[in-house]
Amino acid sequence: MSERGKLALAAQEKVNKSRTQGNPTRLAESLESLASALLKEADLLAVADALEEAAGIWSDMHLGERQGSCFLLATSCRRLAGDLEGAKQNLAIAMAAEFPKKIKNGFDVEWCEQELANGRCDSAYDGFTRVLGELAEDLDSFLKAQLYQRRAAAAMACQWWVEAAEDFLHVSTIFEQRGFHNDAEAAALAAASALMTVQPETAERIISELYKTVPEDGASAARRGLVGGKVAMQIGDDILALKRFDEARQGALDVVDAVSYFAAAISASRAAEHLGDFETAYARLATAWASLSDLLDNDTAAKMIKPELEGLRERLGIDDFTAAKNQYEKRRSIRTQLNK
Repeated sequence: MSERGKLALAAQEKVNKSRTQGNPTRLAESLESLASALLKEADLLAVADALEEAAGIWSDMHLGERQGSCFLLATSCRRLAGDLEGAKQNLAIAMAAEFPKKIKNGFDVEWCEQELANGRCDSAYDGFTRVLGELAEDLDSFLKAQLYQRRAAAAMACQWWVEAAEDFLHVSTIFEQRGFHNDAEAAALAAASALMTVQPETAERIISELYKTVPEDGASAARRGLVGGKVAMQIGDDILALKRFDEARQGALDVVDAVSYFAAAISASRAAEHLGDFETAYARLATAWASLSDLLDNDTAAKMIKPELEGLRERLGIDDFTAAKNQYEKRRSIRTQLNK
């Protein structure tokens, strides 16, 4: 049994013991502790069960804030676990209850999340807009950023790309003002991603602004390069796209991120192919095979790269593919000789 499993078992034993002691406060608190342990196990429905029972006890004791806090988290857990009907029933109960304003606000946000989970993205967007308007003056900047992020998610689900980008840029500004530069950059990249097919020039301005600063680490370089390369391709600058994808490759290698490296290598190959530079298109895949063999293992690398090479050969035709392969191997042989 895992260490987390042992903690959950111990918490359950405390609940069982509390049931025999006739102390409602201790029982409710032990149920909350059980919920916390189960949350680490990602057993969301069991978390909801424990918190709903605790909420019932706090209700009997007329402790509305503790009742509401438990019930709100239980409702969110049901939604996240896919029990949308159970979450809906809890929400209906909560809306009719007399909870403190802070708890009511939480359930207003939960209503928006349930609308989004049920596919009513436009309703969710309107709901998040209403909550942002009503709570703007009372919200901590980080909470406001979270709400902008969730409204952006609703906009993305509706394919309202401009609205989503605007919210991601709000988030980026908030994080930048608070000194969380990586988070600010991630939000700005999300804005550029949202805009790249509908307003690619605007997306490129966002990316260009990010490139005025040095990336904080390899992960940042990989993120920038992947998004920035795609934006460059959208504006028709394949040379810039290849440069950015190559920067993403190096950044991913620096932080040993095989997934990002693979994505960057494939994208770089496609950019080179689009340029008509078939040797480079082949080279990026061949190099990726070697690098991924080091990062993972040869069998896994082969499974990842072979289909890409076969696709390249099919698109180029056997003659151009063979010529690109031979030219790459010739250049590699010359470099090997020079390095001896």
